[in-house]
Order: sequence, then structure tokens, then C-alpha cells
Amino acid sequence: MRMSPTRVTAACLLTFWCALPAAAASSDWAQVQGGAVRLVVSSRPDAQGRLRGALEVELEPGWKTYWREPGGSGVPPSVTVTADGRPVAAGMDFPAPRRHDDGGDIWAGYDRSVAFALTLAPPPGAGALDASVFLGVCRDICIPVQASFRVETAGAASLAGEERAVADAFAALPGAPRPGMRVVSARVDGDSLTVEAEAPPAAELFLASDAGPVFGTPKREGAAFRVPLLEPLPAGGTRLAYTLAAGDEAVAGAVDAAR
Repeated sequence: MRMSPTRVTAACLLTFWCALPAAAASSDWAQVQGGAVRLVVSSRPDAQGRLRGALEVELEPGWKTYWREPGGSGVPPSVTVTADGRPVAAGMDFPAPRRHDDGGDIWAGYDRSVAFALTLAPPPGAGALDASVFLGVCRDICIPVQASFRVETAGAASLAGEERAVADAFAALPGAPRPGMRVVSARVDGDSLTVEAEAPPAAELFLASDAGPVFGTPKREGAAFRVPLLEPLPAGGTRLAYTLAAGDEAVAGAVDAAR
């Protein structure tokens, strides 16, 4: 977790915790300063037994939350899920963020309500899911929000509003890369990363790595983006997740960073 120094003191005082009762395929809303958070899970598994879900973040005007790699400061969202004490594989996908400049503090994220799409793989027979969520909700200060949710899934009624919330979260995700809108390659050049891309001139690039928050703000240079490295990438290289966004169009994919 990274926050600017002026935010750290306030954030330490304002961490929020909630434990919410179970509801049919969704939690209640956890009210937090600046908004509210809830977890919604589809009651219908796919052929592989996976469940789709959505982590919904309602934001009041002037508040914001962050993408998976915020930039120079911020709190990326994360979720940990268990079923009967057993870990549940949980994947989180993100709608395309926007880049914002708060007087020199440049960050990637959302300044309006947003839903993060979840794919969950509970063990057979699991009747309830327990989730621990951690994210940042910020205005003048950044408040780390830690919330605990329990959602009943076995035998839960399929409610139209909840199913729609999950479907909307997945519908808002970027599309697959395609010719004319994709990253072609990425390589380390000293203390920066050069990312070759096929994209319109006004496109913005967002990068994330399992190595942690290591990227500065990308700068467009012709057909490439030059991305400052705030921390070195692993010596053996790393797989990078990217989102390219141009207006209302966005794609998301992955690329290996070569040396």
C-alpha cells in the first residue's frame, strides 16, 4: 500500500472495519466515509463450478477509489475469500480506469461509482463464502477500508437485481486486444520500460505487475510509451497486465517484459 506522506497519518486513524450478516447471494451495504461497499455473488455456477461476483463501490461526489496499480500513491483493491475455512481462488478484473492529476499527485482509478468483477472457485458443497476486502476511498485524505462480508450461495434465490449487478460488472470490462488496439512488446531500458503499442494517438496506457507497484506515469513517444520504473522489475522478467483506453474503447491483455 502506498500513499502520499500527508495521507498516511490520517489514514492510520480512519481505518474502517465491518462484519455484515448473510443475505441471499449478496451482502448488505457497508457504509463508509465517502460511500458504501457490498459484495454480490451470482447464485448460478458455471459448468466448472465457478461463481461470478461483483465488488460494488458506491462513491459520493468528490470521492475516488483506485485501479489495481494506482501510480505514485494509492490503495489498490484486494479481496480474500474462504469457504468453511478453506481458501477460495478469487480473480478480480477491472473496468478501464482514468488517469487523474490532483495537483501533482497522478493516480489511476475511478472518481465515480464502480464495480470490480470477481470470478470465484469455491470447493464443492460450500454453502457460504466469507470475504475480506481491502481498498482505499479517498478525498483530501485516503481512508483504507477493510470490510468483512458473508454471502450465502447454496440454495440462495436468484434475484434479478443481484444477477444484473454481476452482469453489469462483467459487461463493463475492457475487450480483448486486437490489431490497431494492443500492446506489441515491452522491454526494460535502464530505469524505464519501453512499451510498443498499436493504438490511437490519444490512447492511455495502464500497467500492473505481480511484482508490486513499480510504474510511474507512461509518456507517449510516437508508437511507444516510455514508463518510469519506480522499482526494478525481477531479474528474470515479469508478466505485465495492461489496459489500453481511448475514449469509450478499451482493451486489456498481458505482455512479457524483456530485458
